[in-house]
Amino acid sequence: GLKGEIDLLGTWKWDAYYQYGKTKTNITTTGNRVNTFFAYAIDAVDAGAATTGVPNGQIVCRATLPGPANRNTPAGSEQLYNQANAAGCVPLNLLGQGTENPAATAYAFRDAIEDLTYSQHVLAGNLSGNLFDGWAGPIGLALGGEYRFERGFAVHNKLPFNVVNTNSPFGNDYGGSLKILEGYVETNVPVLRDLPFADLIEVNGAWRHTHQTNKDNVTGNSKTRDFDTWKVSVTWDVTDWIRFRGTRSRDVRAASFNDLYSNLPPVS
Repeated sequence: GLKGEIDLLGTWKWDAYYQYGKTKTNITTTGNRVNTFFAYAIDAVDAGAATTGVPNGQIVCRATLPGPANRNTPAGSEQLYNQANAAGCVPLNLLGQGTENPAATAYAFRDAIEDLTYSQHVLAGNLSGNLFDGWAGPIGLALGGEYRFERGFAVHNKLPFNVVNTNSPFGNDYGGSLKILEGYVETNVPVLRDLPFADLIEVNGAWRHTHQTNKDNVTGNSKTRDFDTWKVSVTWDVTDWIRFRGTRSRDVRAASFNDLYSNLPPVS
């Protein structure tokens, strides 16, 4: 950033700055139950009894047995139609303590990962000073502008084997960009000073115009908006220990990156 002063019908102050920031975030949650895998893992049968009618003591996931012998079960249908969802299934015993098989747990419960990369560029400048001395004091003016560009993208791992509804518990991948150009002007005008009923009465007014473009990098949709915000305030210093202030304004909370893009359906 830079700042300084210039002589322009008096002393005016100026400042300008450029800012760049980049954030990388990795979030991993463990032990997320995959319902399809979990259902297969707890549907454990004796392999011999299920296929030939003669028990052989080999406990397996029903979904891994030949499809024709189990076609009337959801797991059997998976095998009958050559789906790979049950590949690697290990029976999961939920009864008792210390009965869990780590391989069964690893099959039925998976990690979910979100990787987010986010960057921001900001360029801004301001100029402020007094226009001239009014009847009750100097009339001040400030003006400036700002350009901001933000971009981010979040990706998630997919659960394996092409199981239906395998999106991460974080939601779908999302990303987009924001381009914001703003300009503002503000003035402060003393109205009355050093009177029996008022040490000082002054009026302050400000106006800002915003031009914003948002683009969803997943859907390709974009929108452009222009809007104005403003405020008018009056300050009345009755004495040096009593002050009244009133303000009327129109304000906008700018949408954040997550507001615009995180897990939202496509914009039509």
